[in-house]
Amino acid sequence: MDHARIVDAVRPALEAAGAPAYAVALVGARGLVRAASGVHRRPGPAHEQARRLTRGDVRAVVVGFEARGSRAAVTVLDPAGRVALAVA
Repeated sequence: MDHARIVDAVRPALEAAGAPAYAVALVGARGLVRAASGVHRRPGPAHEQARRLTRGDVRAVVVGFEARGSRAAVTVLDPAGRVALAVA
C-alpha cells in the first residue's frame, strides 16, 4: 500500500478542516486512491465510514491529522483502528 499517495489524496481536506481531523481514503485493487466525502472531528465516525465503504476490491483506510505541540502528526489506520503508518 502506497501510504504517501493515500495521505496526499486526503491532505487538502484535512488541512482545510484543521486538527484534529479524520478522513477516509479509498484504495482500489490497482492502487488508485481517492478521498471519500466528509471529514470527521473524531476517529469513531471515520472508522465507521471506512467499514461501510470497504467492499470487494476497494479497501478504505482512515487518515488522522492531529497537532502535537508545534508539530503535526499524520496516522493511517485500517477500519478497525490498527495503525499502518504514523508520522509525526
